[in-house]
Amino acid sequence: MNKNISIIIPTRNEEGSIVELIKRINNVLQSDPGTYEIIIVDDHSVDRTVTLVKKLIATYPLFIYIKKGKPGKAQSLIEGFSYSKYDLICMIDADLQYPPESIPEMLHKIDKGADIVVANRKKKKTNIIRRFLSNGYLYFFGRILHGFTCDVQSGMKLFRKEIVERITLNPSPWTFDLEFLLKARNAGYKISTVNIIFSERISGKTKIKLFTAVLQIGWTALKYKFVRPYIIPFHPSIEKKKGKSFHHKAQELSHYLGFHYK
Repeated sequence: MNKNISIIIPTRNEEGSIVELIKRINNVLQSDPGTYEIIIVDDHSVDRTVTLVKKLIATYPLFIYIKKGKPGKAQSLIEGFSYSKYDLICMIDADLQYPPESIPEMLHKIDKGADIVVANRKKKKTNIIRRFLSNGYLYFFGRILHGFTCDVQSGMKLFRKEIVERITLNPSPWTFDLEFLLKARNAGYKISTVNIIFSERISGKTKIKLFTAVLQIGWTALKYKFVRPYIIPFHPSIEKKKGKSFHHKAQELSHYLGFHYK
C-alpha cells in the first residue's frame, strides 16, 4: 500500500486534543512501511497549542506553520497544501471528532482507483441542531442541487495532491469543501467514501458559527449550481504522457475539438 502521505491539520486553540491526535496518527501510520508527514497550520492560537506541538517535533515527522493568510479553516488548509511534499494529502480536523484510524481504509480506496476519499459521517454524536443542519445540507445542497452522495462537508478527506495543483480555489472561511469537490469532479477525478463515526468534541469550543456557516455554505451551493464549469488543463505530469489537453464537465477533451484555454 502506498503510504507516502501529508496530513494537514488546521488548528486554533486545540490544546486539549492536538497531542492525542498526533500520537494516534503516528500509531496508525508507523505500523506499515512508508513515509508520512504531519503539517499543522495554526490560526494564531492563544492557548498552548503551538507550544505543545513544538515539543513533539523532535519525536514525530511534524511541522508547524503560523497562518499567513486570512482567518478561517479554508485558508489554513490551502496554506497547508502548499507545504506538503507527498503526492497524497489527508486533511483532518484537530478536535478528534474524526478518527485517524480510518486513514488506512481511505488509502486502500486510493489504491483501488479513487482520486478522492471522503469520510462519511454515518453516525454523528453531536447535538440535534447541528445534526439537523448537517443532514439538511447534505440532502438538499449536496444531493439535490449537485448530485453528490458523499458527505460533502466532512472535515476528513484524502486525495491526490495534483488535484489542488490543477484547480483554483477561492473559498470563504466555511465553503472549501463543496467548491473543492465540484471542481475536482469537473476535472475528471473519481470520488469514493468510507463510513466513520463522528464523535463528540472532547475539549475546547467549536469554531463554527452555525448561522454564518449555513448562509455561506447555502449561498455557495446555489451559486455553483449556475456557474458554468471551466476548462481545467492537464497536470504537467500527465501532459508529458498524453500531450496538452484538458477536462471540461468531467470529460477529457482535446484542443482539436475547438476548445481553447489560456
